[in-house]
This record gives sequence, C-alpha cells and structure tokens, in this order.
Amino acid sequence: MIAVSSIAAAGTRRRLHSLGNGTGYWKTSYFDGEGGDTPPGEKPVIDPERLHPMALLVEQDPSSELQAHFHEADQFQVVVAGDGTIGREQVGQIALHYASAYTTYGPILAGAGGLSYFTLRNGFEFKAWHMPESREHLSLARRRPPRFGMGRFDFAEVMQAAPAAGSVRERAVMPMAPDGLAAWLYVAGAGAMVAGHDPLLGRGQHWLVLSGSFADGPLQGGPKLSCGFLRPDEAALRARAGAEGVVALVMQYPLHDALDSQAPGAHS
Repeated sequence: MIAVSSIAAAGTRRRLHSLGNGTGYWKTSYFDGEGGDTPPGEKPVIDPERLHPMALLVEQDPSSELQAHFHEADQFQVVVAGDGTIGREQVGQIALHYASAYTTYGPILAGAGGLSYFTLRNGFEFKAWHMPESREHLSLARRRPPRFGMGRFDFAEVMQAAPAAGSVRERAVMPMAPDGLAAWLYVAGAGAMVAGHDPLLGRGQHWLVLSGSFADGPLQGGPKLSCGFLRPDEAALRARAGAEGVVALVMQYPLHDALDSQAPGAHS
C-alpha cells in the first residue's frame, strides 16, 4: 500500500492559480503515480485501464470560484474544511463527491472561510478541462456515460459518539454499486481492528484518516489527513486503531465494464 502522512506531505504545499479563471489556491501533493502501472523511467499517459494513483489537497481561496470542468480519470473529492458548493450541492465537513472520467461538474464555489478538499484519482490526469471551451474535446474523448454521486455525514456527530475501546462501527457513505463504486466510514475505538473490504471488488481504494491514527499497518502513526492507496491486487487492509481510536474514510473506484454506469443501483 502507498501511504503518506500529512506531516510528510506538508512540505510540498505551494501556491497556484487556476488556468481557467485565475482562481488562487494552495496545493499539497501526497503522491502521484507511485505503485502505479507506469514503468520506471517512463512518463505516465492518460489511459483509463492503467492505474496511476494520485492524491492531493486543495485549499481554495475564500469566496472564490473554480469554473465547471471535467477530468480524464475517475475522481473522488472529500471536503475536509470550510464550506461552499459543488454545482448545486451545498458541501461542508464531511462531504464526498465522485465524478467519473469525462463527467463535467462544478463550478466549485468556496465560502467566506475558504474550502479545502482532497482530490483523489486512480488514473493519471495532468489538467482540468474547463467548460464550455472544452466541449469539443469532451464529445470526442468520452468513452463512458457521465456519472457522479454524493455522500455525506455529520463529522461532529460522529466524533461525539465515539465507540468504546476495542469496538468498531462501519457505515456505507456510498453503498456499493454492482460495479464496485463505494465508500465506507470506519469509526474505531482504541485498539479495535479495522477490517477493510476486498479491493478486488473495484479498481483500488483510497484510505483517508479523518481523526486519530492507526497503531499498525501501512498508515501506522499517520495523523489526521494522512492518506494511502490500496491496489486491487493487494489484500484487504487490516489494521488496529491507536490509543485515541481512528476515524477513516475509504473510497473504492468502479470497475470499467462497458455497462457499469447502466447497472441497477449505480449512482447517478
């Protein structure tokens, strides 16, 4: 499993501006392709069937707007601070947004206190394709129907109802669709064993620590906002919560079957 602590990632934080409308933001890069299918020494390429895990944290400026756009890789976004809107959806802690490759979403509007969110992908992407100027590229490049989904939970409520030592609660933030698209929240008391789902059911899993830490496993000791990626050919993650317990959000990517977006129960 690729695993990067928020402490290690902090050194990558840098100031950037959107190429679309110049909106300012801070970007912290966690990992970009480690453990992927790109051979060493080769530049990654956009290929929906090639794994190239990415994880970055965006801190969007207060009262700013990122215009509607799409990417060429499946993507989860997790709002971890601030508030705002994604399209027509009001978001805040903790909101989870999924958009498949070539699905237009947005604009992303940050509230007066800014908006901070993780952007997580299991495939390579190097830019945002802004709309409406990228409409022609979208029509030529889209391989699957557009698909998006939202999941939410009250983080303050979760923290107030912490489980006893040794016990763990699992909640489906996005119930698993037939093609594997899913998200789960684990809330574990001190020393409890967190047993994840088999990543072979989808195309890999991102794990994000929202509070506390793990006492062992790949994410051992990583504090709040530490992040990892589990490939679909790896064993399901099993790790014990640390002395203060752990709250972890797990996001699983869908399989790329031609009919996945039309399967009964799929998010739309």
